[in-house]
Amino acid sequence: MEHEDKRHQGPVLPPAKLARLRNDVDRYGCSDVIAKRLGINRAPRSFASWRHGWVWFPVENPEEIGYGLSPRNMPIIVRADSERDMLVRSGFHTVVTGGLPFAYVENSGQQRKPGSLIAFPPHSLGYGERIVVDEEYLEYVSSMKGKFSEVYCCLFWDDYKNPQAVDACKKRDIKVICGARPDDMNSLRRMRGIFDYFDFATTSTMGSHVLYAAYCGCRVSMAGPYHAHKKEVIEKDSYVCQFPGYADRLFAAYDKRGLMAQFPWLFVDHPMQAVPMRDWAEKEIGAGDMLDDATIMELLGWSPRARLKAISRGILRRARRYLENGVASCRKILQA
Repeated sequence: MEHEDKRHQGPVLPPAKLARLRNDVDRYGCSDVIAKRLGINRAPRSFASWRHGWVWFPVENPEEIGYGLSPRNMPIIVRADSERDMLVRSGFHTVVTGGLPFAYVENSGQQRKPGSLIAFPPHSLGYGERIVVDEEYLEYVSSMKGKFSEVYCCLFWDDYKNPQAVDACKKRDIKVICGARPDDMNSLRRMRGIFDYFDFATTSTMGSHVLYAAYCGCRVSMAGPYHAHKKEVIEKDSYVCQFPGYADRLFAAYDKRGLMAQFPWLFVDHPMQAVPMRDWAEKEIGAGDMLDDATIMELLGWSPRARLKAISRGILRRARRYLENGVASCRKILQA
């Protein structure tokens, strides 16, 4: 009986391991995952970019995958050939298709709990106003109790530390799990453990969690009240507002009608109707394009030769910027 009680306490997840972020490869513990894969105890500093997050709509410009302001000579690893080709057309020198970082996280070994459900409410965007707790969606999640063996809500770190969000779950007797945190080196491993354990995953808004859940074998769905991010909140992002038209495209990407046309299998009347989509997820996450260890070492600048090349690139970039600023200053003096 004691063993049974433990099986009802949810997945066994790694503790938080906080670290200072040096670049985007460190975020969510990607560099730590890759270092352990390569037999390295402590991840060196990376000299390339490998962004997290799944962009589910066709990308047309570098800013849509986070590279609107990036140096053209910085090595970049992207999810798909379509993203690589777009960046190359935009003038980036070294772009390699290698899948998303989450594809490199090993199976946690969790035993999947039959009939268990994990729900993902909308989370704070990190800019603009905080998302008000979606009481309507939590009521919907609460109504799932009794229909599943376990019902949990996963809250992004920003919301998990918000007592209002946690209390809104607890007062409905919904168990809460803390999800990803950017400076936690165990974040990707934690999310893998969550998706390896739960049988069903459901959500009220589109995001990377949909792809990750399907990749790990969850039957994922979008059911109940739908949440679309408000355009006025998206427009407040200091990065988004630098690129004309980007806010409109982002807002359109969350449009429910468009998503239903693009992912008809995702929208169901009840989470129990969700279907496995592992084959789709493996293709979408880039599992077939995963890089070998030697290529990763070179791209990230972790080998001695690659590190020297990366440092040289940085010196040349700074020297070029210094010269450009000096020329601009001279022109101002001459024009005065």
